[in-house]
Amino acid sequence: MKHLKYGPMLLLMLLLASKGFGQIYTKVEERRPASLLLKAGALGTAREGGELQDRFGGLLALEWALSKNMSLNAGLERPYSVSDHERRAFGEFRYYFESHIAKAHFSGTYLAPSFYFSGAKSESSPMDLNDFRSPTDPKAFQLNKGYGLRFGREVLGLIDFGLMAGVDNAIEKTRALATSQFEVKNTALPFLRSYFRFHLPFALDGKGAFSPILKSGERREKILKLGLDDLFDFSKRGIYFNPVIAYEQRVAKRTSVNLESQFNFSRFKAFDLLNDSALEFSEEKYLNQNLSFSAELQGRYYVVPFKSDKSGENLSLEGIYAGMLGRYYTHSNETFRQYWSFDKNNRLDLGINLGMQKSFARHYLVDVYVAYAANLYAANEGAKKGSLLGGIQFYWIPDLP
Repeated sequence: MKHLKYGPMLLLMLLLASKGFGQIYTKVEERRPASLLLKAGALGTAREGGELQDRFGGLLALEWALSKNMSLNAGLERPYSVSDHERRAFGEFRYYFESHIAKAHFSGTYLAPSFYFSGAKSESSPMDLNDFRSPTDPKAFQLNKGYGLRFGREVLGLIDFGLMAGVDNAIEKTRALATSQFEVKNTALPFLRSYFRFHLPFALDGKGAFSPILKSGERREKILKLGLDDLFDFSKRGIYFNPVIAYEQRVAKRTSVNLESQFNFSRFKAFDLLNDSALEFSEEKYLNQNLSFSAELQGRYYVVPFKSDKSGENLSLEGIYAGMLGRYYTHSNETFRQYWSFDKNNRLDLGINLGMQKSFARHYLVDVYVAYAANLYAANEGAKKGSLLGGIQFYWIPDLP
């Protein structure tokens, strides 16, 4: 898979963070909080099929504290999202409801007017196909700029997530004129979407003092995990909905069972790519609808638990793990031209996995993993016999009785 190479890199980066950042921030006395924070990070996830989950995002930004409750956050970003992934420069003024500078160190719930610009030029019609970043992409829109209001939460300068409502200004392909040209227009696209950012925090002014980012977790016999990233996007572009839910239960000292399910639905208009080599597209956009679901059962053995007692019991269900997995995946694609046409795919895989799971700030958890899955059954004859999977997943974990 094209993004798998980021999985081991992210695993190493987070392992170093757990050893280095935790020790450094624990030793620093809380004298004066940081007022300037550099945030840099990247996320990559690859899953067989690509229709369900296959994406990459990154961010490089500075957040400057203007007062105890206000800051300026600006930088470069490629959103970690299937539906909204154009590279862009952004800036936003944040108002934190908690006094984040004096107490929480760039953590807390905030409200932020936000603006971003992708660098795409508004062109008069007709427009050459090669003016788009991805010449073979049949998508109907390309982002130019946008603005809106974010309501989100940043946690220890490490993750940033929430909801955004606003308007995108985009170039819309309205009709294919020839092999290399489209008729285009500028259009406004109101939207409501979720967002998620991951980054490592670095204090630049020498005053930074943070609580340990990765402490030992609490004792847990079970964990309910609700996915935080790339949840939904509703706009004139189309509809995208992508919830992830998982449940892990301890069954022995270092052994657990983890069940994860993911549902994905998208509905949008796009051009048909009729001839890949000649870049020939359909004259009109057609309605395209995708529905995917996966269920994955893992048996995990924690080789290196992050918190254990004298008997070796993994108290927090956190650490480096290895195990077996079974996975069922189904996907259907429907396209409406003059009538609906359907394409379905089902498969059953069995494989092995290696990963690291760690909680932070009590209610958040990160799971970095790589896996190999061999295909046991596939409905279509062209399915691959085996596939590599990998990536990083963030969850919110509620308290359980």
